[in-house]
Amino acid sequence: MARKSRIWDVPSVIRSFVLSRNSVVGIVPPSGSLMPGLIAAASALPVVSARYQPYIAADSDRLGLALARPRRESDQLDLAWLLVRARNGSSLNGQVPRPEDETRIVSDLVQVICRDAVESGMVSVFARIPEECAHLEVFHNLGFTIIVREHTYTRPSADAPKPDRLANLRRQVGPDAWSVQQLYRACTPASVQTAENLTSRTWEQPRRRFAGVRGDPESDSFVMEDKHGIIGWLRIDRGHDEPYRFSLMVQPGKQDVVPRLVDFALNCLSDYPGKAVVTSVRDYESGAIAALEQSGFKAIYARILMVRNLGIRFADKVKAPALGRRRVPN
Repeated sequence: MARKSRIWDVPSVIRSFVLSRNSVVGIVPPSGSLMPGLIAAASALPVVSARYQPYIAADSDRLGLALARPRRESDQLDLAWLLVRARNGSSLNGQVPRPEDETRIVSDLVQVICRDAVESGMVSVFARIPEECAHLEVFHNLGFTIIVREHTYTRPSADAPKPDRLANLRRQVGPDAWSVQQLYRACTPASVQTAENLTSRTWEQPRRRFAGVRGDPESDSFVMEDKHGIIGWLRIDRGHDEPYRFSLMVQPGKQDVVPRLVDFALNCLSDYPGKAVVTSVRDYESGAIAALEQSGFKAIYARILMVRNLGIRFADKVKAPALGRRRVPN
Protein backbone atom coordinates (compact mmCIF):
# COMPACT_ATOMS: atom_id res chain seq x y z
CA MET A 1 0.00 0.00 0.00
CA ALA A 2 1.31 3.44 -0.89
CA ARG A 3 1.38 6.34 1.59
CA LYS A 4 3.27 9.48 2.54
CA SER A 5 6.71 8.85 3.90
CA ARG A 6 7.12 9.68 7.61
CA ILE A 7 10.10 10.21 9.88
CA TRP A 8 10.13 6.55 10.93
CA ASP A 9 10.61 5.58 7.27
CA VAL A 10 13.91 7.46 6.97
CA PRO A 11 16.19 4.51 7.87
CA SER A 12 14.44 2.27 5.33
CA VAL A 13 14.60 4.92 2.59
CA ILE A 14 18.33 5.50 3.17
CA ARG A 15 19.07 1.79 3.33
CA SER A 16 17.09 0.99 0.17
CA PHE A 17 17.70 4.06 -2.06
CA VAL A 18 21.07 5.38 -0.87
CA LEU A 19 23.14 2.47 0.43
CA SER A 20 21.71 -0.43 -1.57
CA ARG A 21 23.33 -1.54 -4.82
CA ASN A 22 20.22 -3.36 -6.04
CA SER A 23 18.85 -2.49 -9.48
CA VAL A 24 16.56 0.51 -9.88
CA VAL A 25 13.95 1.40 -12.49
CA GLY A 26 13.27 5.11 -13.02
CA ILE A 27 9.59 5.19 -13.96
CA VAL A 28 9.82 8.98 -13.69
CA PRO A 29 13.63 9.40 -13.62
CA PRO A 30 15.26 12.13 -11.52
CA SER A 31 17.08 14.94 -13.30
CA GLY A 32 20.35 16.38 -12.09
CA SER A 33 22.80 14.89 -9.61
CA LEU A 34 20.72 15.01 -6.42
CA MET A 35 20.09 11.58 -4.89
CA PRO A 36 16.34 10.93 -4.59
CA GLY A 37 16.84 8.83 -1.46
CA LEU A 38 18.58 11.65 0.40
CA ILE A 39 15.98 14.21 -0.68
CA ALA A 40 13.14 11.88 0.33
CA ALA A 41 14.76 11.23 3.72
CA ALA A 42 15.31 14.94 4.38
CA SER A 43 11.78 15.82 3.25
CA ALA A 44 10.29 13.35 5.73
CA LEU A 45 11.90 15.18 8.66
CA PRO A 46 9.42 17.54 10.38
CA VAL A 47 12.13 20.16 11.08
CA VAL A 48 12.89 20.62 7.37
CA SER A 49 10.80 22.95 5.21
CA ALA A 50 10.91 20.83 2.07
CA ARG A 51 9.79 21.44 -1.49
CA TYR A 52 9.14 17.72 -1.91
CA GLN A 53 6.51 15.40 -0.47
CA PRO A 54 7.86 11.82 -0.43
CA TYR A 55 5.69 8.72 -0.88
CA ILE A 56 6.63 5.08 -0.39
CA ALA A 57 5.14 1.70 -1.30
CA ALA A 58 6.41 -1.82 -0.68
CA ASP A 59 5.71 -5.50 -1.08
CA SER A 60 7.80 -8.59 -0.34
CA ASP A 61 10.12 -8.06 -3.34
CA ARG A 62 10.10 -4.38 -4.24
CA LEU A 63 10.18 -0.88 -2.82
CA GLY A 64 8.74 2.20 -4.50
CA LEU A 65 9.70 5.82 -3.85
CA ALA A 66 8.00 8.87 -5.35
CA LEU A 67 8.43 12.59 -4.75
CA ALA A 68 5.91 15.29 -5.60
CA ARG A 69 6.46 19.05 -5.60
CA PRO A 70 4.41 22.15 -6.45
CA ARG A 71 4.89 23.82 -9.82
CA ARG A 72 5.11 27.57 -10.33
CA GLU A 73 1.33 27.44 -10.56
CA SER A 74 0.58 26.83 -6.88
CA ASP A 75 -2.44 24.64 -7.66
CA GLN A 76 -0.47 22.28 -9.92
CA LEU A 77 1.80 19.43 -8.89
CA ASP A 78 4.82 17.77 -10.51
CA LEU A 79 5.55 14.09 -10.00
CA ALA A 80 9.28 14.75 -9.76
CA TRP A 81 10.56 11.18 -9.37
CA LEU A 82 9.12 7.68 -9.19
CA LEU A 83 11.58 4.83 -8.63
CA VAL A 84 11.18 1.09 -8.02
CA ARG A 85 13.99 -0.94 -6.46
CA ALA A 86 14.29 -4.70 -5.99
CA ARG A 87 14.78 -5.87 -2.40
CA ASN A 88 16.74 -8.95 -3.45
CA GLY A 89 18.81 -7.44 -6.27
CA SER A 90 16.88 -9.14 -9.06
CA SER A 91 16.74 -7.32 -12.37
CA LEU A 92 13.89 -4.89 -13.02
CA ASN A 93 14.87 -4.14 -16.61
CA GLY A 94 11.86 -2.66 -18.40
CA GLN A 95 12.62 -4.79 -21.46
CA VAL A 96 11.65 -8.06 -19.77
CA PRO A 97 8.08 -9.04 -18.75
CA ARG A 98 7.29 -7.15 -15.57
CA PRO A 99 5.60 -8.88 -12.63
CA GLU A 100 2.11 -7.79 -11.72
CA ASP A 101 3.19 -6.55 -8.28
CA GLU A 102 5.68 -4.08 -9.80
CA THR A 103 2.85 -2.59 -11.85
CA ARG A 104 0.72 -2.45 -8.71
CA ILE A 105 3.38 -0.47 -6.81
CA VAL A 106 3.58 2.10 -9.60
CA SER A 107 -0.20 2.35 -9.83
CA ASP A 108 -0.64 2.65 -6.05
CA LEU A 109 1.91 5.45 -5.77
CA VAL A 110 0.39 7.48 -8.60
CA GLN A 111 -3.14 7.00 -7.26
CA VAL A 112 -2.21 8.15 -3.75
CA ILE A 113 -0.41 11.22 -5.08
CA CYS A 114 -3.44 12.16 -7.20
CA ARG A 115 -5.80 11.57 -4.28
CA ASP A 116 -3.76 13.79 -1.96
CA ALA A 117 -3.53 16.42 -4.71
CA VAL A 118 -7.32 16.56 -4.95
CA GLU A 119 -7.66 16.86 -1.18
CA SER A 120 -5.15 19.74 -1.09
CA GLY A 121 -6.94 21.69 -3.85
CA MET A 122 -4.62 20.90 -6.78
CA VAL A 123 -6.17 21.03 -10.25
CA SER A 124 -3.47 19.12 -12.21
CA VAL A 125 -0.69 16.56 -11.74
CA PHE A 126 2.15 16.42 -14.29
CA ALA A 127 4.76 13.74 -15.01
CA ARG A 128 7.66 13.48 -17.46
CA ILE A 129 8.03 9.87 -18.55
CA PRO A 130 10.59 8.22 -20.86
CA GLU A 131 9.15 7.11 -24.18
CA GLU A 132 10.40 3.57 -23.58
CA CYS A 133 8.84 3.32 -20.08
CA ALA A 134 7.19 -0.07 -19.60
CA HIS A 135 4.54 1.48 -17.35
CA LEU A 136 3.21 4.13 -19.70
CA GLU A 137 -0.08 2.24 -19.84
CA VAL A 138 -0.47 2.62 -16.06
CA PHE A 139 -0.54 6.40 -16.42
CA HIS A 140 -3.02 6.20 -19.30
CA ASN A 141 -5.30 3.96 -17.21
CA LEU A 142 -5.20 6.46 -14.34
CA GLY A 143 -6.40 9.33 -16.52
CA PHE A 144 -3.13 10.89 -17.69
CA THR A 145 -2.95 12.23 -21.24
CA ILE A 146 0.05 13.12 -23.38
CA ILE A 147 0.71 16.85 -23.86
CA VAL A 148 3.95 17.01 -25.83
CA ARG A 149 7.38 15.45 -26.24
CA GLU A 150 10.29 17.35 -24.68
CA HIS A 151 13.93 16.94 -25.75
CA THR A 152 16.74 17.70 -23.31
CA TYR A 153 20.06 19.00 -24.62
CA THR A 154 23.32 19.50 -22.79
CA ARG A 155 26.67 21.16 -23.34
CA PRO A 156 29.74 20.36 -21.19
CA SER A 157 30.49 23.99 -20.29
CA ALA A 158 29.16 27.50 -20.84
CA ASP A 159 32.27 28.86 -22.57
CA ALA A 160 31.14 30.93 -25.56
CA PRO A 161 32.25 34.03 -27.46
CA LYS A 162 30.89 37.22 -25.98
CA PRO A 163 27.71 38.01 -27.95
CA ASP A 164 26.97 41.32 -29.58
CA ARG A 165 25.24 43.80 -27.31
CA LEU A 166 21.49 43.22 -27.36
CA ALA A 167 20.08 46.72 -27.08
CA ASN A 168 16.49 45.51 -26.80
CA LEU A 169 17.16 42.92 -24.07
CA ARG A 170 16.54 43.82 -20.44
CA ARG A 171 15.83 42.18 -17.11
CA GLN A 172 12.27 41.11 -16.50
CA VAL A 173 10.28 43.17 -14.01
CA GLY A 174 7.04 42.41 -12.20
CA PRO A 175 4.49 43.75 -14.72
CA ASP A 176 6.13 41.75 -17.56
CA ALA A 177 4.59 38.44 -16.43
CA TRP A 178 1.30 39.16 -18.20
CA SER A 179 3.09 40.04 -21.46
CA VAL A 180 5.21 36.88 -21.26
CA GLN A 181 1.97 34.91 -20.87
CA GLN A 182 0.76 36.46 -24.15
CA LEU A 183 4.07 35.42 -25.75
CA TYR A 184 3.50 31.87 -24.51
CA ARG A 185 0.05 31.88 -26.08
CA ALA A 186 1.52 33.04 -29.40
CA CYS A 187 4.25 30.37 -29.34
CA THR A 188 2.28 27.36 -28.10
CA PRO A 189 -0.26 25.18 -29.90
CA ALA A 190 -3.80 25.58 -28.55
CA SER A 191 -4.01 21.92 -27.48
CA VAL A 192 -0.88 22.29 -25.34
CA GLN A 193 -2.16 25.53 -23.79
CA THR A 194 -5.42 23.85 -22.80
CA ALA A 195 -3.64 20.88 -21.26
CA GLU A 196 -1.05 22.93 -19.34
CA ASN A 197 -3.58 25.49 -18.07
CA LEU A 198 -0.92 28.09 -17.25
CA THR A 199 -1.42 31.64 -16.05
CA SER A 200 0.95 34.60 -15.78
CA ARG A 201 2.07 33.24 -12.38
CA THR A 202 4.29 30.77 -14.23
CA TRP A 203 6.38 33.62 -15.65
CA GLU A 204 6.78 35.63 -12.45
CA GLN A 205 10.25 35.92 -10.98
CA PRO A 206 10.55 33.23 -8.28
CA ARG A 207 10.59 34.51 -4.74
CA ARG A 208 13.72 33.93 -2.73
CA ARG A 209 13.01 31.43 0.02
CA PHE A 210 14.91 28.74 1.88
CA ALA A 211 13.61 25.26 1.12
CA GLY A 212 15.06 21.97 2.21
CA VAL A 213 18.77 21.52 2.68
CA ARG A 214 20.12 23.73 -0.10
CA GLY A 215 17.38 26.20 -1.04
CA ASP A 216 15.93 27.18 -4.42
CA PRO A 217 18.07 27.81 -7.51
CA GLU A 218 19.20 31.34 -8.23
CA SER A 219 17.18 32.59 -11.19
CA ASP A 220 17.34 35.54 -13.59
CA SER A 221 14.81 36.34 -16.30
CA PHE A 222 15.15 38.62 -19.32
CA VAL A 223 12.79 39.89 -22.00
CA MET A 224 13.49 41.08 -25.54
CA GLU A 225 11.28 43.79 -27.02
CA ASP A 226 10.51 45.52 -30.28
CA LYS A 227 8.11 48.39 -30.95
CA HIS A 228 5.13 46.02 -30.69
CA GLY A 229 6.05 44.49 -27.33
CA ILE A 230 7.87 41.44 -25.95
CA ILE A 231 9.15 39.08 -28.65
CA GLY A 232 11.49 36.89 -26.58
CA TRP A 233 11.91 35.58 -23.04
CA LEU A 234 14.86 33.91 -21.30
CA ARG A 235 15.19 32.41 -17.83
CA ILE A 236 18.54 31.25 -16.41
CA ASP A 237 18.64 28.97 -13.34
CA ARG A 238 21.79 28.19 -11.38
CA GLY A 239 21.10 25.21 -9.12
CA HIS A 240 23.35 24.27 -6.24
CA ASP A 241 23.85 20.57 -7.01
CA GLU A 242 22.51 20.34 -10.54
CA PRO A 243 23.64 21.48 -14.00
CA TYR A 244 22.86 25.07 -14.92
CA ARG A 245 19.67 25.39 -16.94
CA PHE A 246 18.03 27.95 -19.18
CA SER A 247 14.64 28.20 -20.89
CA LEU A 248 13.55 30.48 -23.70
CA MET A 249 10.58 31.44 -25.87
CA VAL A 250 10.59 33.47 -29.08
CA GLN A 251 7.66 34.87 -31.01
CA PRO A 252 6.87 33.04 -34.28
CA GLY A 253 8.57 34.78 -37.19
CA LYS A 254 11.39 36.05 -34.95
CA GLN A 255 13.51 32.88 -34.91
CA ASP A 256 16.61 34.83 -35.93
CA VAL A 257 16.95 36.04 -32.32
CA VAL A 258 17.14 32.50 -30.89
CA PRO A 259 20.93 32.06 -31.45
CA ARG A 260 21.54 35.45 -29.85
CA LEU A 261 19.57 34.50 -26.76
CA VAL A 262 21.38 31.16 -26.52
CA ASP A 263 24.77 32.93 -26.76
CA PHE A 264 23.66 35.46 -24.14
CA ALA A 265 22.66 32.66 -21.74
CA LEU A 266 25.97 30.87 -22.24
CA ASN A 267 27.88 34.10 -21.70
CA CYS A 268 26.02 34.76 -18.44
CA LEU A 269 26.72 31.24 -17.20
CA SER A 270 30.40 31.44 -18.17
CA ASP A 271 30.83 33.56 -15.04
CA TYR A 272 30.07 30.38 -13.05
CA PRO A 273 32.39 27.77 -14.62
CA GLY A 274 32.63 24.09 -13.83
CA LYS A 275 29.15 22.80 -14.62
CA ALA A 276 27.32 21.56 -17.68
CA VAL A 277 24.46 23.57 -19.16
CA VAL A 278 21.09 21.94 -19.81
CA THR A 279 17.95 23.08 -21.61
CA SER A 280 14.77 21.46 -22.89
CA VAL A 281 12.80 22.15 -26.06
CA ARG A 282 9.56 20.78 -27.41
CA ASP A 283 8.71 19.15 -30.72
CA TYR A 284 7.12 22.31 -32.08
CA GLU A 285 10.16 24.51 -31.26
CA SER A 286 12.19 23.57 -34.34
CA GLY A 287 13.98 26.93 -34.50
CA ALA A 288 15.36 26.49 -30.99
CA ILE A 289 16.51 22.94 -31.73
CA ALA A 290 18.58 24.12 -34.72
CA ALA A 291 20.15 26.96 -32.72
CA LEU A 292 21.13 24.64 -29.87
CA GLU A 293 22.80 22.17 -32.20
CA GLN A 294 24.73 25.00 -33.87
CA SER A 295 25.93 26.13 -30.42
CA GLY A 296 27.39 22.72 -29.56
CA PHE A 297 24.49 21.21 -27.58
CA LYS A 298 23.84 17.48 -27.84
CA ALA A 299 20.52 15.71 -27.31
CA ILE A 300 20.69 13.34 -24.31
CA TYR A 301 17.12 12.12 -23.79
CA ALA A 302 13.46 12.74 -24.55
CA ARG A 303 10.50 12.70 -22.17
CA ILE A 304 6.76 12.61 -22.70
CA LEU A 305 5.02 15.33 -20.68
CA MET A 306 1.71 13.95 -19.36
CA VAL A 307 -1.03 15.52 -17.24
CA ARG A 308 -4.03 14.43 -15.25
CA ASN A 309 -6.53 17.22 -14.72
CA LEU A 310 -8.25 16.87 -11.37
CA GLY A 311 -10.51 19.90 -11.18
CA ILE A 312 -11.40 23.34 -12.48
CA ARG A 313 -9.55 26.50 -11.57
CA PHE A 314 -11.65 29.50 -10.60
CA ALA A 315 -10.12 32.92 -11.12
CA ASP A 316 -11.75 34.30 -7.98
CA LYS A 317 -13.66 32.90 -5.09
CA VAL A 318 -17.20 32.18 -6.18
CA LYS A 319 -19.74 33.91 -4.00
CA ALA A 320 -23.15 32.46 -3.38
CA PRO A 321 -25.92 34.54 -5.00
CA ALA A 322 -27.99 36.73 -2.77
CA LEU A 323 -31.34 35.11 -2.17
CA GLY A 324 -32.90 37.76 0.02
CA ARG A 325 -36.64 38.42 -0.09
CA ARG A 326 -37.99 41.19 -2.19
CA ARG A 327 -39.53 43.95 -0.09
CA VAL A 328 -43.20 44.36 -0.72
CA PRO A 329 -44.51 47.93 -0.33
CA ASN A 330 -47.11 48.44 2.35
